[in-house]
Amino acid sequence: MQALRLTPNRLRWVMFTILVMAYIMAFFQRMALAAVATDVMNDLQTKEALMGVLSAAYFYPHALMQMPAGVLADKWGAKRTIGTFFAIAALGSVLFGLAESMLVAALGRFLVGAGMAMLFVPAMKLFSLWFQGKDFALVTGLFISSGGLGALLATTPLAVLTEWLGWRTSFVGAGLFTFVTAILAFVLIVEKPPAPTAATKAPLPNEQPADTVWNSLLAILRQPAFWPLAVWFFFGNGLFFTFAGLWGGPYLEEIHHLGKADAGSVLSMVAVGIMLGGVLLSTLSNRLCGARRKPLMTFGALLILALFATLQIFETSLPLPALYAVYLLLGIFGNGIAAVGFTLTKESFPLQLSGTAMGLVNVFAWLGVAILQAATGLLLEGDGGESPQQRYTQLFIALLALSGVTLIASVLLRESGTCKPADVGATALQLDPFGKRIDRG
Repeated sequence: MQALRLTPNRLRWVMFTILVMAYIMAFFQRMALAAVATDVMNDLQTKEALMGVLSAAYFYPHALMQMPAGVLADKWGAKRTIGTFFAIAALGSVLFGLAESMLVAALGRFLVGAGMAMLFVPAMKLFSLWFQGKDFALVTGLFISSGGLGALLATTPLAVLTEWLGWRTSFVGAGLFTFVTAILAFVLIVEKPPAPTAATKAPLPNEQPADTVWNSLLAILRQPAFWPLAVWFFFGNGLFFTFAGLWGGPYLEEIHHLGKADAGSVLSMVAVGIMLGGVLLSTLSNRLCGARRKPLMTFGALLILALFATLQIFETSLPLPALYAVYLLLGIFGNGIAAVGFTLTKESFPLQLSGTAMGLVNVFAWLGVAILQAATGLLLEGDGGESPQQRYTQLFIALLALSGVTLIASVLLRESGTCKPADVGATALQLDPFGKRIDRG
């Protein structure tokens, strides 16, 4: 195999590049419908309710596959897990691009969501085996930051490409790129370095025998500290991806009458916020530490409520610079704050349960997206007699109410009040904004 002809040092960076390509595409698929939702609805002759269902078709399997991802990575190997499921995701993207009905389009998005779900945990396993110490911190940081590039590609570049080639060709092209990534994973990913290392000899962080997983889940679900976190993730992540990942684009086009390129430019501020938010907020959280995580999460929930209130009150009159600012803050505090939430989750449970706890809140996070996108689609469609402004007024009232639930959950969060030694000096680069804990190698 070609991989065996590379030196170990060169091979690990080649593998890292492949995984970055995959993560960029995963984040692109999460955010892409916001830029093309109007075109998809027109082409498939559907309305907002079914569009919400179509978008949610990605997130239901994405949520449900979070827990099995680690098991497959351990039992089947990262190479086969990533390669196989990215091939499935590629098929789904092509199927979506060629779909002539909502049923086929939803099946395509379902396959994309299921396939993309099986990337992060296997990638972290590979990093823990191939990179040690400072190298591990570097590659995990670069890997996570690359997600923001995927979100950025789903804004102005996708809008421009859609105007040039159409949304169908764009998603078929994304599928072909994903398939190339799957082939590269099969050919070039090697499970372990040729020489034994401390990481290959020792169990992976938070790795648990299969027969203890169920007991761990029950132990976590019985803890009162878990449920405010679950509610906070469910509504916080759900609200962010419902607006920024689906209705934020149509809102700019229908209410502010922006063209696709201009709407994509505003949406790109969300991507900038994603890249900045995790680093800035986690660094601030680590400086405050311990009992100060809860106030930061509460402040974030309050700010998101204020942003939706601003969009509702000044729905049609916000100037373009204000829209840029609102979307930037949504990216920072709607997505970046999740890194602080995962840190609090880690601190709220014993070490042997922390990985499972973060996997479980991650399930709630993606279920929130799936359910809220479908529900808001029904709300936006209404009875067909409302004007676009009336429909989006109803949407923002609903988002405001649900933001209030997020705020209440943040107030009810529990925390130990002290930093664990392992947490001091940690940064957002050791946390996936919507994934699992990343331990140092």
